[in-house]
Amino acid sequence: MKYHQKSRYTDANVSFTIGKIQVSPGKEQLSCSDKSIAVQSMSIRLLCYMARRKKALVTRDDLRKHVWQNEETADHTISQHIYRLRQTLKTLDDNRQYIHTVTGSAGNGYRLLADSREIKQTRAKPAVFFARAWAFCLSLSNHNRAGYFFAFLSVMLLGLAGYGYYFSAASITQVTYLQGRERNAAISPDGKTLAYSYQSPQSPFWTIYLQSMTADQPALAITRAPMPGGAMPDGTMPDETMPDETIPDETRKPEQTNRHGPFVFDNYPAFAPDGKSLSFLRYHRDVQAFYSVDIDPLSIKFKQETKLLDVNFYDVHAKLKWLDDESFIFNSKVARKAPYKLYRFNTGSGTKTQLTSPPLGGAGDKVHELSPDKKHIAIIRSKKDGQYLYLYSLLQQKLDEIAFISKDQRYGISWLDNKRIVFLNQQGYLTTYALDDKKFSTYNQLKNPGFSPVKIPDTDAVLVQQEWSLRENGANIVSTSNPRVAASTGFTPVIPSASYSRLPLWTGNDSLVYSVVNADKSHDLMRYRQQVSVPLMHFKSYQSWPPRLSWRPDSDEVLVNINQSCFLVNLITTQSRQLCPDEISPALSSWSLDGQWLYFSLPKNGEWPLMRMHVSGATLEPVGLDHVEIAKEGPDGNLYYRRKNSLDIYRFNHTDKASSLLIERNYKLGFATNNDFHITAAGIYFTDLKNRNSGLYFYDFLADTRHKVMTRPSYFESFSISGDEKQFYFSQPKNRDSHISILR
Repeated sequence: MKYHQKSRYTDANVSFTIGKIQVSPGKEQLSCSDKSIAVQSMSIRLLCYMARRKKALVTRDDLRKHVWQNEETADHTISQHIYRLRQTLKTLDDNRQYIHTVTGSAGNGYRLLADSREIKQTRAKPAVFFARAWAFCLSLSNHNRAGYFFAFLSVMLLGLAGYGYYFSAASITQVTYLQGRERNAAISPDGKTLAYSYQSPQSPFWTIYLQSMTADQPALAITRAPMPGGAMPDGTMPDETMPDETIPDETRKPEQTNRHGPFVFDNYPAFAPDGKSLSFLRYHRDVQAFYSVDIDPLSIKFKQETKLLDVNFYDVHAKLKWLDDESFIFNSKVARKAPYKLYRFNTGSGTKTQLTSPPLGGAGDKVHELSPDKKHIAIIRSKKDGQYLYLYSLLQQKLDEIAFISKDQRYGISWLDNKRIVFLNQQGYLTTYALDDKKFSTYNQLKNPGFSPVKIPDTDAVLVQQEWSLRENGANIVSTSNPRVAASTGFTPVIPSASYSRLPLWTGNDSLVYSVVNADKSHDLMRYRQQVSVPLMHFKSYQSWPPRLSWRPDSDEVLVNINQSCFLVNLITTQSRQLCPDEISPALSSWSLDGQWLYFSLPKNGEWPLMRMHVSGATLEPVGLDHVEIAKEGPDGNLYYRRKNSLDIYRFNHTDKASSLLIERNYKLGFATNNDFHITAAGIYFTDLKNRNSGLYFYDFLADTRHKVMTRPSYFESFSISGDEKQFYFSQPKNRDSHISILR
């Protein structure tokens, strides 16, 4: 088969194999033995084209012309897709190489090393049948063609009518329209009122909104953010004289700053059985609790909220589901690495009863939902090796494991009725489980219709949300000139938002290192230079956010903190080596200016002393500072650091060994980072939230003053600066809008 001939591999209904792996273009899925992985359509197109070419050399120009169909496609874009495709193939079959990179006098490009074979179909599918029938009609003589043609037309119209009914039954209609992000929907028992958590583009905080599903009324905010992100529920704007939001060190709870930075929200709404009150989780800096507010579903009005139950500091994903008028089921955990457990709480007596005991090592019972008749709880339990479906009988007080359903987290589960559960499976399809016959079936054929399904009572419709997290929207890396030393240029994209790219780090020689968080929560560490991105490391992590990075000065090495250790990655050879001993796992670290010492703090009797370790890993010694989060060495030889559970920046004088407060900061957003401030000879660049604006600031050593440099492009607090201080690099979300839809 010559590559320019029409190939069956371009048919979405034709599956084929390459080596041991089955390629299903129609499903956008790769399979091997009992493993299946959903892939991007571009990966399928790549494999289809390379399968057509057999084992011939495929150049990048070939791929631009036949796969991307765009001559402007950059080399690094092709390289990244090939790299990810290789990783996927390796996950399914790690015993052989499938794609080989070819270099030399014969040409540069890629070659598929495995044989490809079409999988014979037992019967033609409708699209294939129509095409073949039409070709048959065209092949007939004029005398016979008319009769066959009308027969074919009748069959085709009947088929299309059936398909039209199917597709109309699997349509998606958007139902929320606020500018910003909307998720975690709840529906009232009568199906007429919708509640959800909402974040305005101008605010980092989440509030609860209510809207009618039947009347043409505007959505109404029924809770308010602790800091302004728009009008309050009464329609007024917040008081501009709001006091300083910084929390004194002595009042902070453990790891409040470095663990749960952005988690200031009202979230996870749930209607009471009578539909006349709405409960939700409030996670603010001074309170973590379930609250309830009385509402009037007819007029969409509400009254003063009341506290139901305090939860633990680590319960950022705690959810409640009402069992009856006085009791509810909720999940909670007692420590950061402890699993979520299910409890029953009675509001009248104040008694709490534990229902489940998940094993250590996973997130536990993070997702749960009560059946309409309140007899069962459907649970998605997160273990070390993936997600499992469980069923808890409230009558028998018995927990049963049903099945392994997904390797990665797919949030959300709902009940279609008292006997059927619906959830999103590993491949991205809504799947049902029937309690009676204990069988799984596909709810419909729409792939990735949305996350967190919620059944609308007395209908066949399901609510879904567009995003699981902001990662679904993508993020790019942008650069801008430093207004202190050069004319402003505005924010220019450096890394496009085809993926979730975070944490740009300038590493000398006009290069950047950044992290890509994939849909399955795996990570790719990439180096960008001269408009080309090269993969450095691919790894799985128990964390869903990007790893911390720090460049070793005057070297070709970058340090990455992952999986309870730290590794040095060579930017040229892409080889990595473990630097930190197994018993040492620093969360944040930084290098001395000469690149010979690594600074980090370690837990020791709650004191968190600052240590430094030689680049050889042979020497580990204390510096003489306690309660340190992250410390950086300045050109003057002094150390500049954040205290544990503090946002402020201190200076440690290396001569007299004394510390002094240098910069007071307001509430910081985002996860802990080692790149929210940078030391230069003249001062310190740092991020802050001042007067409700997210900005980049500069502290001048000589003048002992601070001033705003620019507004940041996002609430991501990590940033980087070039060696000549002329360029800043930030992460920027691609799109902050996401909505809730009805799937029928």
